[in-house]
Amino acid sequence: MLGKRKRKCYECGHADETTRTFPSNSRTTLQKQWLDRLGLDRQETIEKYEEYREKLGKGVDIRWCSKHFNTGETLPIDLRLKPLLATTPLREKLQPHRLNLRYRNHTMCSTPAVSRRRPILITNAESAAADH
Repeated sequence: MLGKRKRKCYECGHADETTRTFPSNSRTTLQKQWLDRLGLDRQETIEKYEEYREKLGKGVDIRWCSKHFNTGETLPIDLRLKPLLATTPLREKLQPHRLNLRYRNHTMCSTPAVSRRRPILITNAESAAADH
C-alpha cells in the first residue's frame, strides 16, 4: 500500500504530506498577505510577488509546507519584526462603565465627532441681556 504523497514546498524545499496551495492570481490581496508574513524587506517581497504571479500564470503548482503555518490558521506564521497591527486587550474594569454610559444616554456617540465650526463665545453682558 502506498503512503500519502509528499509534495515539495516551493518556499523552503521541504517535502511534506500536508501542503497548502498558494493563492491564485485572482486573489492578489491574499497573495500579498502571505508574502508579507515572510519578513522580507520591501524590495525582496515585490520581487517574490512578481515571480510567484509569473509562475502561477504559467500553471506552476505553488505550495507551502506545514512548517510555514500554525495549526488551524489560514495565513502563514508572521515572521515580520514588527507586525502592522498590534492589538491590546480592553481594560475590563473600564468597559462596563463605558457601556452603561452609552446605553443610558442615547445621544452619546461612541467616537467623538470633531466640529469644524468655531465655538460661539457669549459675554456676560449678552448672557445677562438674554435672561431679562
